[in-house]
Amino acid sequence: MSTFTNTLTYLRWGLSSPLADTRGLDLSVRLFQNVIQSFLLREIDPATAARVQSAGERDWFGGVAVLTGIPAAAGIDVRPSATHAPAPFLRFDPTPKGLEELYLAHRALRLARLAGGLEDTLANARALMVLAAIGAGLRRAGLSGAYIAAARRARAALPHEVTLTDVGEA
Repeated sequence: MSTFTNTLTYLRWGLSSPLADTRGLDLSVRLFQNVIQSFLLREIDPATAARVQSAGERDWFGGVAVLTGIPAAAGIDVRPSATHAPAPFLRFDPTPKGLEELYLAHRALRLARLAGGLEDTLANARALMVLAAIGAGLRRAGLSGAYIAAARRARAALPHEVTLTDVGEA
């Protein structure tokens, strides 16, 4: 049961509140609309889709559409044909240096998101999805321990100094 006793409670905690992440909601809605539009355009008019998007964009949006169930909702069968086997999306070689770079990339994206500096949200969402897929592959391959060791090495190699700008220089 809601404990709202008057409209001030809603205004304080609702979407009109300064605490509400309406920008994030807007970006999520825009991303979902772009996925639907891109997928349906690719299915209905492939020639136009080829003119307005690169093959990589069409494949990425198509993959997100399939994962979110848009083809099923639209009644479109997206099973791969026997003549066209899907190409692997990603290949990652888990060398010690590669694992360290994977940790540093994931750390940089997380820190940027926490700082609110992700201006190109779609590109960063793509990067985080790729890193999550690599992480899942590492876990399936039993390489979690190697990743943790590489992450510790990379973190230890980072500079431990923090330089703050003088208030007079800001």
